Amino acid sequence: MVLARAPVDAIGPVVGHVLRRMRAAGVLVVTARSTIGAPMWQQIAARLSISELACEPSLCAEQIVDAATARRSAVVAPLPATGTWDRAVTAEVARLGGAGLLVLVGDSSDAASDIRADRYEIAPSLDDAERRRWWAAIAEEGSASGADLDLAELHGWWNDRKRVIHTTHAVAELPPDGRTLFTALALLDRAWPEAELASLGAGFGGALRELVAAGVVACDRGWVSLEPSWDEVARDAGDAASADARCRVARILDARHGEPWALVRAAELFAAGGEAHAADDAYARAVSSLDDATARREIVSRWMDAVDLLPPETQLELRRRAAERALAVGEADEACRWAKAAVALTREGTPERAAVTMLLGRSAVALGDLTTAKVALERGRATTKDREASATIAVELAEVHYLSGELIAAAREADAAMGASLEPETLLRARNTLGKILLADAKWAEADRHFAEDTQTATAHGDRTAELRARLNRGIALLSKGL
Repeated sequence: MVLARAPVDAIGPVVGHVLRRMRAAGVLVVTARSTIGAPMWQQIAARLSISELACEPSLCAEQIVDAATARRSAVVAPLPATGTWDRAVTAEVARLGGAGLLVLVGDSSDAASDIRADRYEIAPSLDDAERRRWWAAIAEEGSASGADLDLAELHGWWNDRKRVIHTTHAVAELPPDGRTLFTALALLDRAWPEAELASLGAGFGGALRELVAAGVVACDRGWVSLEPSWDEVARDAGDAASADARCRVARILDARHGEPWALVRAAELFAAGGEAHAADDAYARAVSSLDDATARREIVSRWMDAVDLLPPETQLELRRRAAERALAVGEADEACRWAKAAVALTREGTPERAAVTMLLGRSAVALGDLTTAKVALERGRATTKDREASATIAVELAEVHYLSGELIAAAREADAAMGASLEPETLLRARNTLGKILLADAKWAEADRHFAEDTQTATAHGDRTAELRARLNRGIALLSKGL
């Protein structure tokens, strides 16, 4: 593995030069870069025909190394930023070592101490010999791209290339078909299989040729991607895209690419296109399919940014759902962040305020911050007149008091919840707290009978979680009294 360190504005040019030299030598090269639409290694995996890429960095690295070795492919790419999922995968690929050729080009200010590689420092300027090698590689690439041109056409092609240096790119300069394809690729923001261009719309064959000829798009072994020099224009095109265009691309990503990064990109596009429910569904599937903390953090952060741009009433519902999902899988800190942002969107004395303050209290309990939990739950109770909501808050407060060692207050809140609620789930949770108080008071026989009743009640109502909870606590009671 080779790591070339260059000034930040030279990273792209160095990657391009290495690619030209290796292709001229007949090496099969795979390349990609991190984009909003997909991480670098996800795109490299797609080009290596890896259909289901693991999220856990070490497993992902093994898949990529095995695939690259089997195909005798080299990988040339920019070094991902520190702290990203791409960087974690890169470190694992470097740790495996010795499988094929991997060339990374990083910022000279990045020490990259986590990357095991042979290192080379690249200066920002070229000497005479280096300049000749650079032009030789350019000539080789130009010869390949202009193979069907006669002398006059080659001369015109070269003059066009010289003019490009002094030309300011603009979407308006693209033909209508080219603009449509360009916008679709900008919204995707990932390499796309050339064979699947038809899924983006009709009549893209001629548009693709025009964009390739203009140096806007690169075609590499069946994959189409925007050239890095057009990134700023692509961002403007994506920002200016219609809601219909965003949702059309989102549906394509959702249907054809079920991996988490495609789903979160679909969620962003659905949200920007005004389809909040579809966006939430795509995000839910994206985040539930992750088994790596770094990847989850990146996707959650992106979804938070996307939700920030939506109308307040839409934000509230999406933040509430995200907090509930995070709590369900034990991501307490994430749930707390969602709940705090949701509280700021509600008015005092409304059912919405009560609901989100309860979520904030539950997340604070999960974080072990019992003081914050009490404050949030008591404020939530003060703002609601709904009987069931008050009972649910009382159950949560009962648990908080129990965890704080305040058993009398815990029993009082649990009794209040049982007197106010008609919901079996709420009643069973309140009884669970009362049963745990019996265990804390070493009343083993009473606790045994209490949890036996809860087990039957939970079974009758089909509440599997409550049933298992009651069976576990009854087992504690039986063991404690020596049976």
